[in-house]
Amino acid sequence: MTVTDPDGLSRLQLRVLLAVVFLAKRPEPVTLRAVCGMVGHRSTAAVWSKLMELRDAGFVTWTPGRHGTIRPACEVTLAPNPRRTPTGSAGGR
Repeated sequence: MTVTDPDGLSRLQLRVLLAVVFLAKRPEPVTLRAVCGMVGHRSTAAVWSKLMELRDAGFVTWTPGRHGTIRPACEVTLAPNPRRTPTGSAGGR
């Protein structure tokens, strides 16, 4: 799955998804607290609710009742958004 236009995701959902993708590439298990640390939230409740929304949308999965099993549900790659201009471009002059 390629996420080209993350307009369907909130900023926090996108940050949580990117954190899960990044953490899944490391040898340590992906935990709720690790995701919280990556997105800069102390509240596990806010991040948990976003993980639930991402799971319902098919972006992430985990084994209920098992510690450290959060992972992307499919291959996620980010592609540049063609509607955005790069920062610092002369497009608006």
